[in-house]
Amino acid sequence: MTITLKGPRKREGGESSSENDEQTGRAAHIEGSGVGEQLGDIRSPRRSEEGEHRAPSDGEVAVPAVYLDGAASLWDQYVAELESSELDPNIHLKRLRVSQFLHVPWNVERLLWFGVAICFDALIYVFSVLPAKFVRALVHLLVAMAHEVPAAVEGHVTRWLSPTQLFDLYRGLLIIVACLVLCRIDAAQMYHSIRAQSSLKLYFIFSALDIFDRLLSSFGHDVLDALQSTVTDPRSKRWRTGAAYFALAQCYMLVHTLVLFYQVITLNVAVNAYSDQLLSLLISNQFVEIKSNVFKKWEKEMLFQVACADIVERFQQIVFLFIIILRNLAELSGTGTASSAAPSSSFAAGTVLPNAQPPVSFDSATPSAFGPLLPVWVSMPVVNRIVTPMLMVLGSEILIDWIKHAFITKLNWIRPEIYSHYIDILSRDLACSRSGTAARASVTQPQLFVDQSSRVARRLGLSPMPLACLIMLMLMQVLHILAS
Repeated sequence: MTITLKGPRKREGGESSSENDEQTGRAAHIEGSGVGEQLGDIRSPRRSEEGEHRAPSDGEVAVPAVYLDGAASLWDQYVAELESSELDPNIHLKRLRVSQFLHVPWNVERLLWFGVAICFDALIYVFSVLPAKFVRALVHLLVAMAHEVPAAVEGHVTRWLSPTQLFDLYRGLLIIVACLVLCRIDAAQMYHSIRAQSSLKLYFIFSALDIFDRLLSSFGHDVLDALQSTVTDPRSKRWRTGAAYFALAQCYMLVHTLVLFYQVITLNVAVNAYSDQLLSLLISNQFVEIKSNVFKKWEKEMLFQVACADIVERFQQIVFLFIIILRNLAELSGTGTASSAAPSSSFAAGTVLPNAQPPVSFDSATPSAFGPLLPVWVSMPVVNRIVTPMLMVLGSEILIDWIKHAFITKLNWIRPEIYSHYIDILSRDLACSRSGTAARASVTQPQLFVDQSSRVARRLGLSPMPLACLIMLMLMQVLHILAS
């Protein structure tokens, strides 16, 4: 007994449909690969009721009767299953994939911490080199104007400052004006206004601020590049275009620094919360990255952009947590025996809630989120209960990066050695010297690494100037708390 499966017939004119061609090709592939020997020749001629052979017509497939008339018993099927082999000839490749999956966290951490070091170097540049360059340009300008030194003539352009000095002057003014404007912000009022919101609103605020931070970072690089391009314009256009782009860059600095300020305070509210729910919401926000990144098709070039974004995110997280630790230590400096204020009850010195009662001990003034990490640390309660939530936030960030990159490389068949290649890219960007300096340098003159970390930070997507403004604002508030 056989059953014939009929397919599409030939078209008129003797031409077969494309579906028949595909079926024929698949049947030939099965027959050539040896699979047909296991399943039987499904294209063998069928028997008629009289026992005569005839080839199946076009579009028909003959199925052996042994699979249809019950000739093979359940015991025969069970015995065949016992005698079958499940060994895959390519099983060693799967073991290699598991080994590569386990090696991803180590390779990712090497890249991320190397990028964090570059970001830290770019931030130190803003605090060390940029102020000296600003003072040098300002002194040069004042001396030239005071002694009425004639400006150097370069074609149709007259200058007292070189283009590089003028841009250094612009950047110094951007930071100074931003700090002077934002230092009037009442951090205590902002803290309590955010703390009064519900947990869901706090989660939404933190997510929205993270999105605005990334958008402003991308926009800020273009604005600063446009401002830098104006220093080489002719004198008739330089002041007009320079003033317009300087005003735009100043607005960007104010908005971006304010967004970072809100991020720090929102994270501080979650860390100092009397309920673990707020801290759990912020940690769960990091798990959203797995859903938004893992189940996508990634190329090696796009994976590098994802790694750069993770570098900037981790560096900013470390800076935020360092600021929060300084603030909480400053406010809890007197809570050893007689507490003066709790971190969640006063964000700035001298600011206490109307109905707040002075806590009688450190334990009563400490939120539940400040639970001990290890029982051995009981002898250091202040350090223990402040550092613990920081480790929770940073540890969850590291764990999410491991899981995300491990599954991205696994699902897209990317070797973990690609992260070493990314380190080589950043190293070449960091070590390369300017083309003009290299052309003028002699063979015996050593090559110096001049002003390269800021360029690499731009590739990573870091905006060090707003972050430097945030650190200066927070340090001024900490000094104010300690002085009062």
